[in-house]
Amino acid sequence: MVLIFAVAPPRPLACQQAPRTATGSGGITLVRELAIGTDQEGPEYEFVAISKTAATHSGSVFVAAYDGSAVQIRRYDAAGHFRGTVGRTGAGPGEYQSVDGMAVIGDSVLVVYDKRNGRASLFDTTGGYRSSFRVSGGNFWHKFFAAFSDGTIGVRARVVTAGQAAGGVRSLYVRHRLNGAIVDSISVPPEEEGGVATAGPSFGVRWAFPSTTVFALLPRGGIATAHTSRYRIDVVPAAGRPFTIVRDATPIPLESGEREEWEELVRGANAIAPPERRVTIPREKPIFRDLFADAEGRIWVDLYTKGTRAAGVATVRRPTVFWSEHNAYDVFDERGGYLGRIGLAPSARLVAVLGNRVWVSEHTEEGFYDLVRYRMSPPEAR
Repeated sequence: MVLIFAVAPPRPLACQQAPRTATGSGGITLVRELAIGTDQEGPEYEFVAISKTAATHSGSVFVAAYDGSAVQIRRYDAAGHFRGTVGRTGAGPGEYQSVDGMAVIGDSVLVVYDKRNGRASLFDTTGGYRSSFRVSGGNFWHKFFAAFSDGTIGVRARVVTAGQAAGGVRSLYVRHRLNGAIVDSISVPPEEEGGVATAGPSFGVRWAFPSTTVFALLPRGGIATAHTSRYRIDVVPAAGRPFTIVRDATPIPLESGEREEWEELVRGANAIAPPERRVTIPREKPIFRDLFADAEGRIWVDLYTKGTRAAGVATVRRPTVFWSEHNAYDVFDERGGYLGRIGLAPSARLVAVLGNRVWVSEHTEEGFYDLVRYRMSPPEAR
């Protein structure tokens, strides 16, 4: 598979600054509680990019922040005050070379999955190092790591079983206890990426509108699966009866300018790819991009939305992404009841959900990012 990552520079996105409030509909209300970032003094409050984020029920949060060359895990209390860093860059005990997954277990242990060092490291919630154990993960474009309600974690791997052809690779999560002992494995359906992607710290990774199967692991066990071309989600919980979520949905056409930009991005990849790997940009977007489940078992549907064009300065060395979508999510409770929709600006990205709090990375006029906490008041399911 040929991939081209066109990274949008921060400055052109400034005109897309997120509003001071996110939006909720269908009964969901979002109230802005606090922002951690450029309104405060000191480099510890500056985010060049916000990556993995893990929250506690008390409102404190851990943030994997990139400064352009290295990653640093920062700890902030419930009032948004910086309380120090967790570990440091390196390969020794308590060190990490990448942060590919992060979760707080039981509000007392921070687990950091470091794919480059091939291990999971455990810290207490004051940042002190506890222990680590070896894990082996595969090379995926997302969903490297999962955390479950019983205190176990899962690391995604590729497995070729005896007798399989070289191309017949299964994807599964190997589930570990926090002492490193393997519990079991969870098979997941294969995902087909779109071949060409754009990437940026404000909007994450956007593939070329693949029509594919997606999944979400449920925190209490089980899985939700769907195909991006239709609004039908099959949910198989670990306990209880399977059910299906179905909603009416109309595909969104690609605007001519948005389509032309994507066709320019895929042109170079298609020129060197074999015919079966060439990417065709569709006339309409799939219904949704992905699924994920939060710690309460709610299912979030990452929707495709209408594209908007931002002002920017073209670059010679790499493609500049002018078109983007605002991030929108339909939210269902663990029984499939619809709770409502959350919408964010094009330069805002959902990075963590815990209880009734939602954490969002929002781009600022200064070219940095704020980490903003909202309080979510969902209605009773219907």
